Amino acid sequence: MMRGGEDYGRGCFVNKMRRGFTLIEILVVVTILAIAATAAIPMINNGYADVKLTAAARSVMADLFYAQNYAITTQNEVYVVFTAASPTIGGGYMLQTGSTTKTTLVRPGGSSFVVNLGKLGNRTGGTEVADAKLLTVNPVTVAGTAATSNTIGFDTLGQPFNGTPTTLASGATLLPLRSPDDKITMTLSIEPFTGEITVQ
Repeated sequence: MMRGGEDYGRGCFVNKMRRGFTLIEILVVVTILAIAATAAIPMINNGYADVKLTAAARSVMADLFYAQNYAITTQNEVYVVFTAASPTIGGGYMLQTGSTTKTTLVRPGGSSFVVNLGKLGNRTGGTEVADAKLLTVNPVTVAGTAATSNTIGFDTLGQPFNGTPTTLASGATLLPLRSPDDKITMTLSIEPFTGEITVQ
């Protein structure tokens, strides 16, 4: 008697386990997953763009460190000549040295120190950093007035200057970098006197 009751109980349990899901239940779950995925994709894309822009900013910062260290070790002024972004190009910069006749620095690998940011446009040559574009450069301040040149330099002590090495920067140089989709901006800052370079 007891055994029959146990078998009956097991049979009910097995039937409940085999029941499965109804079509309505499956559609509800699929709809919830679709809504969650739709909400998550923009956040993932923004996070990925942020990571790529951070990497590009670090690359530009490394080049500025190189210019600063080159000026200190060779005891020659180094100029960083910037080109701001336009609708067809993402801007860029080159590193030059020399007091009267400027020559473009050469990387340790042998290529000239020219960096193209964002879209290449019609430019050829140089290194490409595609994940950032350079906005209008806020140049260093000279004697209380904003300089018009998009060229900054490092003197033999690694201090930033604009115009001539004898005129040190009196304000921070701000280099805003923006993601290609214009949604994220990061700013490189070169502090006056110390020449400290940071990403904000």
